[in-house]
Amino acid sequence: DDDDEENSEDEPKCTLFETKNNEKAIVVPGLFQDTNYQFYVKAQYKTGLSKNSKKSAVIKTERLLLVSPGQPRAVNITHNSIELTWKEPKPSSEKIERYIVSCFCLDDDDDDDDDDESKCQSFETKGDEKAIVIPGLIQDTNYQFIVKAQYKTGLSKKSKKSTVIKTQQLLA
Repeated sequence: DDDDEENSEDEPKCTLFETKNNEKAIVVPGLFQDTNYQFYVKAQYKTGLSKNSKKSAVIKTERLLLVSPGQPRAVNITHNSIELTWKEPKPSSEKIERYIVSCFCLDDDDDDDDDDESKCQSFETKGDEKAIVIPGLIQDTNYQFIVKAQYKTGLSKKSKKSTVIKTQQLLA
């Protein structure tokens, strides 16, 4: 029976997990979200290993909820920078590696709901800091911001957009 053969060269790599004291169940750690897996079992006897059992049905791990950060808000505004803060996503299903903040410059003819990436700049925090200073902005100009959390397994959905924030006018 082909199902009893050892893994061939073209099959994905497998990891060995051992049970103790004749346990008949095991929790398999370190699986990736939203990924298909198959399992088989071998028995260890004093005389050696048994052949592989038939493979399990394909089992798909669930996709974790990658929670969005809170809406960004301005805490300090100058003529060429805006300091933003936001609330950490709750509940977070895994550790946040960093945040990615997108800055949208709003021209008079722009629609506030337009997320045109060509009009956007992105900035990253160092680690999981929940604040950032966005430099190099144009004085007396309207901006909006969104924040995404970068998890090991992917990006969260975007936060709610900030309110429109206007940089100060530099007085001569």
